[in-house]
Amino acid sequence: MDNTPEEAEETPKPEPVAEVAQEEDDEEFEAPVQLTPDNVKSIGGLPIQRVGDMPHRYIKFLIFADPGAGKTWLTGSASVVEEMSPVLLLDIDGGDLTLFRTFPDVEVVRVKDWKSMQSLYKDLRKGDFEYKTFGVDSLTELQKFNMDQLMFEAWKADHDKDRDKPGWDEFNKNGNQTRRVVRLFRDLPVNVIFTCHVMYKQNKEGQIIGRMPDLTGKLSRQVPGFIDTVGYLYPKVIDGEVVRLMQTFSDGKTIAKDRSGRLPKIVRNPDMQMIYNAYFGK
Repeated sequence: MDNTPEEAEETPKPEPVAEVAQEEDDEEFEAPVQLTPDNVKSIGGLPIQRVGDMPHRYIKFLIFADPGAGKTWLTGSASVVEEMSPVLLLDIDGGDLTLFRTFPDVEVVRVKDWKSMQSLYKDLRKGDFEYKTFGVDSLTELQKFNMDQLMFEAWKADHDKDRDKPGWDEFNKNGNQTRRVVRLFRDLPVNVIFTCHVMYKQNKEGQIIGRMPDLTGKLSRQVPGFIDTVGYLYPKVIDGEVVRLMQTFSDGKTIAKDRSGRLPKIVRNPDMQMIYNAYFGK
C-alpha cells in the first residue's frame, strides 16, 4: 500500500520551557508576563484586542516525519531567512550533522537530559538573547527524557521501583509536563519550530490508517492542537526524482493543519523561506 498522501499543488525575545518532576522547581517554569498597551480594553483584568490589531508575526510550526525525511534540514533552513535568523537549535535527537554543510550558521545547544533542559530554560526565560527562531528537535525524544527523570525520582523515593516500568502516576506527570513545555515555547515572542517523529496507526491487515506525531497517549492529538501549523513531511519518487512533500491538511488519516490558510495542501520541497513568504504574503 502507498503510505503517502496524493500530491497536490506545489508552492513555493523568549524565556520559558517546562515543568519538572520536583514540585520545588515549579517556580523556574512560570510563563512569561505579557505586557499590553495601557489603552487596551479589558474584562475581569484580561485584555481585549481586535484580532486584526494583534501582532501575528511569528511562525509556530510542528514538523513530523520518519527519521531522514528532512525535519532538521527544514528547521535549519530558517537560518537563511533574514526575518528568522539567527537560529538556535535545541538538539535533543543528536542530529545536527545534517546542518554541517547545508546551514552552518545555525547555532546548536546539545540537550542530553531533562536537567539540561531545566538549565537551558533558566537562561531562556530571561529573554537576553538575539535569536529570532528556536528549533526544538525533537519533542519525541524530549518526552522520553522527561519520563527518564520522573522514573529516577520515583526510584529515589522507593528503591524497589522498577525504573523501566512507569505507572499511571508517571504517565500523567509526563503528559502534563510535556504539554507545558510545548505551550511555553509556543508562547515565546520568536519563531518556534518543533519536530517529532511519526507514529503510524495500522488496521488488522497491516494497512496504515493513521499518521500522527510520535508522542505517547493523548498527546499525539493534543499537541498539534496547540500549534498554528502542523506538517507531515515525507519523501516520494516522482518522475524518477525523489522529492520531499509536506502535507498541511487533515484528510481523516493524517493529522496536519495550517491556521494561516496560506500554505498549499501539499508543499513540494519545502524550505522556511518558502513558508515564511507564504505566511506573510511576500
